[in-house]
Amino acid sequence: MTDDTRTLASPETAADILARQPDLEQALAYFHQHVATPRAVNLSVAENVLLYHHSMEKVFNDIHLLPERYIQYIDSAGTEKVREPVAKLLTLALGAEVDKDHVYGVAGVSSALECIAFALKGSDPVGRPLKDGDEVLIPAPYWQGFNWSFQERPRLTCVPVNLPTEGEERYRLTLALLKKAYKDRKAAGHTPRLLVLTNPHNPLGVNYSRALQDEIYGWALNDTDMHIISDDISAYA
Repeated sequence: MTDDTRTLASPETAADILARQPDLEQALAYFHQHVATPRAVNLSVAENVLLYHHSMEKVFNDIHLLPERYIQYIDSAGTEKVREPVAKLLTLALGAEVDKDHVYGVAGVSSALECIAFALKGSDPVGRPLKDGDEVLIPAPYWQGFNWSFQERPRLTCVPVNLPTEGEERYRLTLALLKKAYKDRKAAGHTPRLLVLTNPHNPLGVNYSRALQDEIYGWALNDTDMHIISDDISAYA
């Protein structure tokens, strides 16, 4: 027993259970709950574990603050009260008018990415919808949740574009790197159809310059048949 009353698993039991976890984040969750000491803080996932206790207390003590309609079925796109301010924020951030009717709320970024993948498999403005096995190029290291979003149900294939780990170009994303990855995959008979960028990068935290993004987007949209998904959730935090 520890001073926070958790029962910790033996190293042998923990190792066996961790090895059988279906994915890395479930293994990390188990480790934090049953294996780690009370002083251990998990910084490997985007979860604020330091506030768990206070958050749970507020949820259960103040649950009456939630209107009844929020525990019933509502518009699948999200409430208008949520979509309106989101549309205004996007209009300000993107410099282009975004209507609330063009905003669709889902339960987290993983769900949003999966929905986009399914949408691109269903239709394409140029008549080439994605199909099973089409590839998703993602600068790596990358958040492993992309594998859930694009591979498990949409049945696309995630391909890491490994950033250099040494020298002056260490962990630096460049247009040349993406061009080479795209060319190599095409030459090998594969079909890269999606390019996913996170900005700030997850997990490196790098902010890409406007010039670099313009270069990458210009090339991808004009010289390839790839779609671009920009995962910028941290930009508005």
